[in-house]
Amino acid sequence: MSAPTRREFQTWDLQVLDTQALGRDLLQIRFAAEGLDALRWQAGQDLMIEFPNDEGSTTRRRYSIRRLDPVAATVDLWFALHGSGPATTWARHSAPGLRVPGIGPRGNVVVDSEADWHLFVGDESSMGAIAAMIEVLDPATPARVVLSTDDPDLQHVVRARAGARTELTWLLREPGVASVEGQLAAALDSLAFPEGKAHGYVLGEISEVVRCRDVLVGRGIERERIDAKGYWSVRAGNLPHGEPERPDALR
Repeated sequence: MSAPTRREFQTWDLQVLDTQALGRDLLQIRFAAEGLDALRWQAGQDLMIEFPNDEGSTTRRRYSIRRLDPVAATVDLWFALHGSGPATTWARHSAPGLRVPGIGPRGNVVVDSEADWHLFVGDESSMGAIAAMIEVLDPATPARVVLSTDDPDLQHVVRARAGARTELTWLLREPGVASVEGQLAAALDSLAFPEGKAHGYVLGEISEVVRCRDVLVGRGIERERIDAKGYWSVRAGNLPHGEPERPDALR
């Protein structure tokens, strides 16, 4: 798939239809909205959601589209419930009928159709995006997926398509530990790579994203063939536009 072309963002009045706990701290929320049947997106893209906050204004956060049903006009988003910020608090108390504005689709991290093989790296925050992307891969194209979690039950949530040449590696953290410094990078340093031209998608805690990107470059994957995107930071909350502050290494 090619990179999405620039287009005007659309805004939807999203209404919660139902919620489903996928694990201890991973929640799927299904939203409905008039006009969602017209949403054109590529796996890996997201919606920006505006949540109410304690200051009486709104806080923006971005959530990858896990699944779109154009017939039912519904969209599923996965929420990693870490901390106590406005988005997490809203999600924990979400119930059918609640409404929030959604803007998008946003994002340029989508599947590279020209790659000989794919490498996906992430944590709970990026599982929705990674699950969506591996679903649309050509089953004959090799893929490696390395995911970190503190919840073993999530190993049943992200799965390869039947018959696909996709291999998943799970790295377990201690319960309640949001991130382990260097865990993903160490796993990538010893991971067996298929032959051919790779494309990497490294998505998650921003300092881990930098470490993993550097390991992949050191192992011969060209930097321009690595999508390295921070979804959150272990050191500070996200900025008003919904993303963590980018370090110089990712600018």
